Amino acid sequence: MKQWKCETCNNKVEVEDNYELKYCCRGGIHDSCGCGGHPINPIFCDECEEKIYGKRISDWPESLPMPTNEDIEDMAELSERNTGSDFFKKE
Repeated sequence: MKQWKCETCNNKVEVEDNYELKYCCRGGIHDSCGCGGHPINPIFCDECEEKIYGKRISDWPESLPMPTNEDIEDMAELSERNTGSDFFKKE
């Protein structure tokens, strides 16, 4: 585990060692997709999760679908195809 900053209040949050922010575009004036340049997989502390979602994400019912890493990669690929951005190069 490593320390990361909450996207809202900058409090420290523990995340998996392999966590990295992912974006769907470059977020610039000319190639932004409407996301405003914000990450598509933000990290929030428990307090901010409750303010944003009404409860902590870990308290959500298991039946509620959570995006997988594959879902995030698909969103990035779709954004690249639609915006022409090469921000997400395949490794």
